[in-house]
Amino acid sequence: MSIRRSVLFGLVGLAASVAPAVALEPSAMSCAQLWHHKNAILKAAGLCFRDPRAVAAFGNQGCRQYDPNRVSLSPAQRQSMAQILLAEKIKLCR
Repeated sequence: MSIRRSVLFGLVGLAASVAPAVALEPSAMSCAQLWHHKNAILKAAGLCFRDPRAVAAFGNQGCRQYDPNRVSLSPAQRQSMAQILLAEKIKLCR
């Protein structure tokens, strides 16, 4: 099973564990959910994590890029990331 497919199934599991309206709307997510969703997108895009929490949650198998600013994101991923980052800023997530 590919990493992207694994991450996709992980996101489906995350979405199933919260109310449907919450799963797709970053403004309704908790800081922990935003963190997980953001890092799942970065993992799917090939980011190699340095943060111990992210490494523990996602691992670094199959990663291709250590600089998060150089990870290639699709337009949909960029839009999701922008929404997540805005929600994190509004909620004062750390």
